[in-house]
Amino acid sequence: ALAQQVKIDSLEHLRNTVADNERKVLILNDLSAQFIGFDTLKASKYLQEALMLSRKLRDRKGESKVLYTLGEYHHRQGKYVLGIEYISQSLKIAQSSKDTLAIANAYYMQSI
Repeated sequence: ALAQQVKIDSLEHLRNTVADNERKVLILNDLSAQFIGFDTLKASKYLQEALMLSRKLRDRKGESKVLYTLGEYHHRQGKYVLGIEYISQSLKIAQSSKDTLAIANAYYMQSI
């Protein structure tokens, strides 16, 4: 728990200080992943912020990662259909950019 809190503190510090907005998308996504298991409101807040920023920047790779995490988030909440919808959106972006790792992850998530 302490190690996780240190990571969260570090990510929150980076979120507030990093100037590169594409990097901020990834930091917000990482922050949300830290909270998915125990603070769903914070996880959702960080995911929505990351999604808005990635779309504003037209950062397709970042958007794909956030959509994947949104799919995972909803899957863990028992909202399987919504989770699959987000994973499918992530998959489309990954396929268009030929991101083979993201494609594999999306197919895996769709199978569970």
